[in-house]
Amino acid sequence: MEAEPVIAAEPTVEASKEEVDKVVPEEPVENAPKKSDEFAYLDAAGFSSERFKIEIKNLPKYYGINEMKKLLNVKLSLATNKIKIMRPGCPFLFVCFRDDAERQAAIKAIDGYTWKGKKLQALEAKPSPDPLVKRRNESTKPDGVVSVKKRRTLEESVTALAYLSYEDQLKQKQSEMHNVLKGFGDEVWKSCPTMRSYIEEMRKLNDGLPCKLEDIRGSPQVDGYRNKCEFSIGKDGQGEVRVGFRVGSYSNGFLEVESPDQLKHISEKMKSTVKLFEEFVQKSEYEVYSPETYKGYFRQLTVRTSNATGQVMVVIGIHPQEL
Repeated sequence: MEAEPVIAAEPTVEASKEEVDKVVPEEPVENAPKKSDEFAYLDAAGFSSERFKIEIKNLPKYYGINEMKKLLNVKLSLATNKIKIMRPGCPFLFVCFRDDAERQAAIKAIDGYTWKGKKLQALEAKPSPDPLVKRRNESTKPDGVVSVKKRRTLEESVTALAYLSYEDQLKQKQSEMHNVLKGFGDEVWKSCPTMRSYIEEMRKLNDGLPCKLEDIRGSPQVDGYRNKCEFSIGKDGQGEVRVGFRVGSYSNGFLEVESPDQLKHISEKMKSTVKLFEEFVQKSEYEVYSPETYKGYFRQLTVRTSNATGQVMVVIGIHPQEL
């Protein structure tokens, strides 16, 4: 197994899905929500399924998102708009619908329904607050002074291990994999009594692990190895148009986009492509999209490069608005 030299997690529009679910109306709105009102987006002109949300309780310990979709949309013939699972094995989740009639039909079908030995409970749920406005309100003191947390650099946000030497990165990854395998062995030991004697024997041979863990092989290419990236399109702290990465997610109160010029894992060819498109957007008559006001057009740039052919593929993501 060859290891990439940096653990990277680009906070792009798509990547932010793995973080706290962001409230975004499915249609653009004319008026931006007031920064002091965490639910202002509900009164705007655009549609938001957060108005028509339910909570399902008493879920079984083991279930997946695909199983839930099949239960709701196929078996119960419901028309869900969004399903929000908080974490694996969570005993409750939230489901949004397009209108109140669909929501009430769902509550009637789900409440009291037995699934995997569990009698489900369904009830209306309150809409989620806008995470950006909520974070701003939480950081504002009663005297009006805003408390600002220490800002992470883009390098810290995107390439979390870049502060370590490559050798130390490999050591940390090796240690993390050791812990993952150890935890896996513990789970198998608890869940499968017939495997316990085998697990215990393997632990004696493999430093407490249920199987042998090989050493991670270093990559021959330490810098510029990433051949595909999804870049956010937005504005930096000075209001200038930028194509790059956010320092943090929308749900954590970040809107600014910073240039990837200083990131070592991105090739020079990819950086020059990003810069060229950034200049194009800066000269365009169309604004960049704002996740706060829901206005604008340019949202995302995907770049893929090939070392074998030298070719570059570019995919531009826009919000069509009224085009």
